[in-house]
Amino acid sequence: MGMTTGFAGGLLCALTAVTMTMATASADTAKPSFISSSKLNICTTAGFPPLTYLENPSDTRPVGIDIDLADALAKHWSVTEIKFSTSGFDGLLPSLASGRCDLVISGIYLNDKRREAHDGVPYLKSSAAIVTLASNTDIKAPEDLSGKRLALEAGTTFADAPQKMNEQFSKEGRDPVAASTYESQVAAAQQVLIGRADATLTEVAEASVRVKQSNDQLKIAYTYPPEGIYGIYIRKNPDDLKALREAMKELQKSGAIEAIAKKYNMPVTDFTVDYDS
Repeated sequence: MGMTTGFAGGLLCALTAVTMTMATASADTAKPSFISSSKLNICTTAGFPPLTYLENPSDTRPVGIDIDLADALAKHWSVTEIKFSTSGFDGLLPSLASGRCDLVISGIYLNDKRREAHDGVPYLKSSAAIVTLASNTDIKAPEDLSGKRLALEAGTTFADAPQKMNEQFSKEGRDPVAASTYESQVAAAQQVLIGRADATLTEVAEASVRVKQSNDQLKIAYTYPPEGIYGIYIRKNPDDLKALREAMKELQKSGAIEAIAKKYNMPVTDFTVDYDS
C-alpha cells in the first residue's frame, strides 16, 4: 500500500514537473499574435545594403543582415512560410499600420515619434555618414554642408536632418543647406554621382557599400559618432512586444546573432543592445 502510494505520488510529481517544463518551453517560444497558420509577412525596402537589398535586379527575395535576422526569427517561431513585401522607405510603417505586413525590418531607426504609433525592439547600433564625390575637398565636416545641396532618401531620419542643420546655421549666420528627397538611397547617391547634389547622408555600413559600388567615385567624407539604433517595428500589442523581445534574447543566447555579425564582418558589439529598451 505504501509502495503504491509512493509510486502514485512520484508519478504525480513527475507528471507535474513535465507539465511545468512544457508550459515553460511554450512560454519561451510564444508566438506573436500576428503569426497565423505559420506565416509571417515582412515589409522591407530591399534597397539598403548591407541590411536589406537585392543581390541581382531580377531577384524577388532580398538578402542582407535584416533578412537573415528575419529568417532567424521565423525559425525561432516555427514559421514555415515567410513573405517579403518591398516598398520605398516612407511606405514601410504605413504598410505595417494597414496590415499589409506583420513586421518591419529595414534599417529603420527607433525614435519616440515612431513609437507613438508602433512598438519597436532594438537590434543594431549605427552611425551616420556624409558621402561626397571622391574629388570633393570642400566637405569634411557637418558645418561644411552650409550652402551645399543634399540628396536624401525620403521618409528616413536623414531627411529630417536639414531642418536642424539650418536652425544651427541660421544662429551662426551661415547659408542654409538645400535638400531634396528621393525614393531610395540608391537614387540619392546617384544625384551626387551626376553632380546634382554635393552630398548625401546615410548609414556608415551602407555608405561603405555605395563607395565600393561606385568604383571609388564616392567617398565617406565624415562619420558621425554612434548614436542611432535600428529597430524592428510591429503594431502596438504588449504581448506581441514581449514575444519579440524574448525571441531576440533567445537568438542572442543561441549564437544566431553572433553568426550574422561574423557573416557580414561586423563587430558583435554593434549587435549588443538592450532588447527591453
